Amino acid sequence: MEVTSAQISQPSGIEKNNLTQDFERQFSIIIDLVIQCKNIHDKALHNKKISDSIMDRMEIVDGAINLLKRRILQKRAHKKILKKQSNETLKQYYKNITSLIEVLENLKNFIKDITQLNSYVQFIQTNSIIDDFYNLIDQFEFVLKNLKITINTSHIQKIIDKRSLKNDTDEMIKVNFIIYLYIIFIC
Repeated sequence: MEVTSAQISQPSGIEKNNLTQDFERQFSIIIDLVIQCKNIHDKALHNKKISDSIMDRMEIVDGAINLLKRRILQKRAHKKILKKQSNETLKQYYKNITSLIEVLENLKNFIKDITQLNSYVQFIQTNSIIDDFYNLIDQFEFVLKNLKITINTSHIQKIIDKRSLKNDTDEMIKVNFIIYLYIIFIC
């Protein structure tokens, strides 16, 4: 299911009675995107380590969103949260969740693309894959920071990301070199 702009449109007037439905719709979209990413990841043909690094983050979002969903949608918590929040705060939070949906959609498309690339295209796009990965991760972490969802992307995770990118791109280069040699010597 592709996410459409209608699905992540502005909340229905940010009226406090409709807010629960608006957030519930957004949470459902996020959970669906995480599930789609997991399915793509499970069927990965290439760049599995890069996909693993992204899925580590997706699982954190999945847990955080499920927790938020449970708390916001509980009637008792709902009343307390809404009493404390101004309309502007709620609008900003809604906007940040919408940004998260857009970033998750981009990550889903990235995983889909890199895990299905044939080796020749991978070789040509190696630098683009690395740049896109870091750009998407930066966007992802920025949105989570705005949502006040803490994600521990420690030094260790950064090392894992670097190794994953290196291993997968090295593999792309090896496969393409073998293809290149095959073409030169056989053809």
